[in-house]
Amino acid sequence: MGLFDGWKKQKKRETLSVSRFRGQAQEDEFVAFNTFQGKAVKRTGRGSDYKIGKTYYEIKSSRTAPLSRLQKRTRKRLKGRYKVVRPDNYW
Repeated sequence: MGLFDGWKKQKKRETLSVSRFRGQAQEDEFVAFNTFQGKAVKRTGRGSDYKIGKTYYEIKSSRTAPLSRLQKRTRKRLKGRYKVVRPDNYW
């Protein structure tokens, strides 16, 4: 065990915590914006985050966040009804 292993683990935990918080904030902002516009936003299960009408939305908290394997399969299956929303996409 190296000298800085404990510090590295702590730093990684903090980074994950910040990322989780940022992702939740993006989702909350998306829901608030669409609810304010009078749209019925429904939380979905696996493969996407939300559904508005017949369109499914995946919310990403950064411009470079990749889609998971399941999200890619869902996007392929739903074709034009699957949208990836990144920061500043809806304001």
